[in-house]
Amino acid sequence: MCRTLQQEAESLDKELQDVCISVLESYCSVGLPPGVLEREIVPVVSDLASVVSVCGVLKAYTLRLKEEAEASASGRKSPTDGSLASEISDKFRTLSVALNDFPSLLSHWLVQCLQKENKQDGLVPAVGVDMSSALKRVRGKLEEEREVQKRRILALQERLDSAHREWDLLLRDGCPTCRQLRDDLQALDERLKEMQEMARTGTLCERCEELQEKLLQAAVDHEDEVTRLQESLQGEKEAAETEYRNILHNKEQSHQAKIENLQADLQATRRQLKYIQSEYDSRVESLQQLYEQKLSQWQGGICEESVRLRYHAEIDQLRGLCEKGLGALEASHRRLVSQIEERHRTEVNRLKEEKEQALEKESQATLAALNAMQRAHEEELHREISNFKEEYVQKMKLSHECQVHHGTHQEELQAIKNEILSLSERYSVKCLENASLEEQLEVTSHQLQEANYQVLDLLARNKQLSAHLTSDILQREEPCLRKDRNPETLQKLLMLRDSELVRQKEENAQMLHSLHLAQAQIRQLSSQCQKLSNSLESERNGRNGDVQQLKSKLEEIITAAAGVADAQESGDDELYEPPWASSLCSSSSWRSPFMASLRTKEQTPRTAASTLPGPEPPVPMSRTSHLSHLQNSSNV
Repeated sequence: MCRTLQQEAESLDKELQDVCISVLESYCSVGLPPGVLEREIVPVVSDLASVVSVCGVLKAYTLRLKEEAEASASGRKSPTDGSLASEISDKFRTLSVALNDFPSLLSHWLVQCLQKENKQDGLVPAVGVDMSSALKRVRGKLEEEREVQKRRILALQERLDSAHREWDLLLRDGCPTCRQLRDDLQALDERLKEMQEMARTGTLCERCEELQEKLLQAAVDHEDEVTRLQESLQGEKEAAETEYRNILHNKEQSHQAKIENLQADLQATRRQLKYIQSEYDSRVESLQQLYEQKLSQWQGGICEESVRLRYHAEIDQLRGLCEKGLGALEASHRRLVSQIEERHRTEVNRLKEEKEQALEKESQATLAALNAMQRAHEEELHREISNFKEEYVQKMKLSHECQVHHGTHQEELQAIKNEILSLSERYSVKCLENASLEEQLEVTSHQLQEANYQVLDLLARNKQLSAHLTSDILQREEPCLRKDRNPETLQKLLMLRDSELVRQKEENAQMLHSLHLAQAQIRQLSSQCQKLSNSLESERNGRNGDVQQLKSKLEEIITAAAGVADAQESGDDELYEPPWASSLCSSSSWRSPFMASLRTKEQTPRTAASTLPGPEPPVPMSRTSHLSHLQNSSNV
C-alpha cells in the first residue's frame, strides 16, 4: 500500500511539473513583459502545487472512508456499529459533494473531514487558509492583468494620436512658402497688366527707363528671395533628417536595453522557478509522510489491488478536471492576446490608409494648381501676342515707310510664337512624366507594404504552428516519460527544450531583421521624395527663367514699336530706322543665344522621357489649334 501511494504521489508530482512547464512556455512564446513572470505566474504555480497536494490528501481520506464503510457492512450489526456506519456514509456523501464543487469549497470540506481525526495537528487549518488565499490571489491576478491590458491599449492610442498631430504639423509647415510664391506670382501678373495698359494708352515710353530699372531690381530681388527660400528649405530638411536619425538611434538603443532586461528577467525567473520546485518537493515530502502516518493505522484491512481498481476512475476524473482548468486559463489568455494584436493591426492599417489618402489629396491639389497656372500663363501669353500683333499691324498700316522691315518682324514674331508653343508642349510632357513617375512610386510602395504584411502573417503563423507542434510532441511523449524515467528520455526532453529555446532566438532575430527592412524602406522612400522635390524645383526655376526672358524680349519689342509711332507722329520725311532694326536684320544678339538655350533644353527632356511616347515636332499652328492641343494634353 505504501508503494502504491508513493507511485501515485510521484505521478502527481510529474504531472504538476509538466503542467507548470507547459504554462511557462506558453507565456514565454506569447512575449509578455518581464514583470508578469515575477508577479503573476510564480504565485499561480505555488497555488497549483498546494491544490494538487490537498487533492492527494482528499484521495487518501476517501479510500479510508470506503474501507470503513466496507468493514462496517461486513461485520455484525450492533447499535454502536450502526451509528458508526451511518456516520461514515454521511462523511462519504459530504466528501463526494465537495469534490463535485472543486475547488471553491475545497478548504471548507477538507477541514470538516479531517478535524475529527487530527485535532491536535495544525496543518489542516493552514492548508485551508492557503487554499482560500490562493484562490483569492488567482482572481486578483486576473483582474490586474485585465487592467494592465487596458492601460496598454490606452498608451497605444495616445501614441497614435501624437503621430497624427506630428503629421498635421509637418503638412502645415510647407504652406507659408507656397502662399508666398503665389503672392509673388500674382504681383507679377498685376505688374504685367499695368504695363499693358500703359502700352495701350501710349505712356509707356515716358517711363520706359524707370520701368526697366524697376524691373531689373525686381528680378534681382526675386532671385535673392528664391535663393533665400531654397537655403531655408534645405536647412529645414537637414534639421528634420538629423532629428529623425536621432530618434531612430534612441529607439534602437531603448529596444536593445529592453532585450537585455528581458533576458535578465528570464534568468531570474528560471532561478525562482528552481527555488519554487525545491520548496514544492519539500512540501510534497512532508504531506506524503503525513499521509503514510495516517494510513499506517488502517493498513491491516486494505487490499492494494481492489483499491487501485475501484478508485482509478475517480483519480482520472480529478486529473481531467485539473487539466481542463489549466487549458481554459491558457485559452482565455491566448484569446485576449490575439484580440489585442488584432486591434493594434487594424489601427495601424487605418493610419496607413489615412496617410495615403492625405498624400493623394496633396498631390492632386498640386497637379491642379500647376495645370491652372499653366493655363493662365498660356492664355496671358496668347493675349499679349494677339494685342501686340494687332497694335503693330495698325501702326504698320499707317506708316508705309516700314514695310521693308515688316517681313523680318513677322518672321521674328512667328519664331517667338513657335518657341512659346514648343515650351508649352515640353512643359505638358514633363507634367505627364512626373505624374507617371508618382504613380509608379505609389504602386511599388503599395506592393512593398503588401509583401511586408504577408511576411509578418507568415511569421506569426509559423510561430503558432511551431508552438502547437511542440505541445503535441510533449503530450505524446508524456506517457512514455511516465513509464520510463531513464537518463536517455530525460536527455531527449532536455534536447527538446533546447530546440525550443533556439527557435525562440531565431524568431527574435527574424523580428529584428523585419525591423531593419522597414527602416531601410523608410529611408528609401524619403530619398525618392527628396529626388522628386528637387526635380520639380529645378523644372520650376527653369520655366520661371524662360518666362522672364520672354517678358524682357516682349518689352523690347513694345519699346521699339513705341519709337516707330513717335517717329511717324513727328512727320519726319526720311525713313525711320529704329535702333533694333540692324540687330533684327543681322541675326540679333539676343535671338541666337535664346534659341540655342531653347534647343539645349529641348534636347534634355527627350532623353529623360525616352520610355514615354514622345511629342511630335513643333509645327506652326493657329491660336485655336494650340488651345485645343493644350486642352487634350490636360485631359490626358
